[in-house]
Amino acid sequence: MTDWGSVPSHAEVPEPVPGPGQVLVRVAGCGLCRSDLTMRQMPRAVGERLGWRMPFTLGHETAGWVAAPAADLAEGTAVALAATASCGRCWFCVRGLESGCPHGLTGRGYGRDGGLAEFVLADRRGVLPLGGLDLQALLARERAVVGERDAFFGELVQAAREAFGGAAVVDEHDRRAM
Repeated sequence: MTDWGSVPSHAEVPEPVPGPGQVLVRVAGCGLCRSDLTMRQMPRAVGERLGWRMPFTLGHETAGWVAAPAADLAEGTAVALAATASCGRCWFCVRGLESGCPHGLTGRGYGRDGGLAEFVLADRRGVLPLGGLDLQALLARERAVVGERDAFFGELVQAAREAFGGAAVVDEHDRRAM
């Protein structure tokens, strides 16, 4: 996004430099969802009130590999990035309800640079290691077989369940709207 009300366009941007607590991720893939397609309709006054800054790169549904060692993550670790920006400390966050965080109105792909780029920054708290999941193989299969979207996401959900030792819930929008 280059300006309020404009159509998204391609632009070359420098590789981001991680700050304290951030992880640089080389993007393997980034989902494009309805919100990415409608963000250009955001009125300037609303976007600025939310803390959004132009220009920014779209993309909040991202997976890739750690591009440089950071915290407890080795370079090359396959990761998914939590879509929701949140503070991690408020009433909502401490209960696992990050999407309700009042401090999460600006985040990766909405008001800040997102994953529709070669590299993206993410706060370590939102970087989810995927264990032995082979992102290259999944992406190759996804690109080769049209209609296997459910299988692709099913494998990601299964990997998340294994990585975090619990249940995983997928909440999808009405497919007719896609």
